[in-house]
Amino acid sequence: MLQFELPNAVTMSELKKRSVISKDEYKIGTIIEAVFTEDLELHSFLIGGSRWEEFREALGVVDDIDPVILVKNIVNITDEIIELNITKSRLKHKLEEDVLPDDVIYYNELKRKRVVDANGNKFARVVNFVLLPSGEVGFVLGGTRFEELSEQLKLKENVDLFLPIEFIDRIEKGKLHLTISYADLHLTKDNLPLDEETQQEYFNSLKAPKQGKIQLLCKRSIEEHRDFSCYLYQK
Repeated sequence: MLQFELPNAVTMSELKKRSVISKDEYKIGTIIEAVFTEDLELHSFLIGGSRWEEFREALGVVDDIDPVILVKNIVNITDEIIELNITKSRLKHKLEEDVLPDDVIYYNELKRKRVVDANGNKFARVVNFVLLPSGEVGFVLGGTRFEELSEQLKLKENVDLFLPIEFIDRIEKGKLHLTISYADLHLTKDNLPLDEETQQEYFNSLKAPKQGKIQLLCKRSIEEHRDFSCYLYQK
């Protein structure tokens, strides 16, 4: 649960570009991994980067350990930095006892799983997630099925799908099962994909839990900040 007000939703891709700053104004590094509980609540982030490597070397630490910042230790997220309420000396690392729950789910592992609908059909993968003002996350699904969908709907750009976590039934080895069938996603021309600006406005509006709805999204550019739009071809 967030311990501060997050005015603007932010994606994992965007978070990875921001410097993590400790309470004593030390630049720790950048986010390299997100950690979820078994019910997909965002628990913490793992940090990497040259500054952290230098700090470990100064302490004489040679093991490959990544520092952990708990979500509750984040007090602010701006366009450039992620601020903590603890000093660098109080940072824990992932190998320390009781820092991470036994049943954690790593984001990079989640991305490797196939998304399966309620009928057992594989149709997507997780390609990103959005940290919402409500403190929840929503996942962005992508894959070749959505590239085909773009062609079927005659869209100018490829699309992804925003999936609120309440539509996730369970996670098994290699698979992420949904509570809904692919047909019931209503991926039609009536569910027009949101362009990047409208996506941000929509995500920013989700200030309470379980407000999100399944929604087609224009696929964001690699840079995630380049403006583009995604509309139907003119007849």
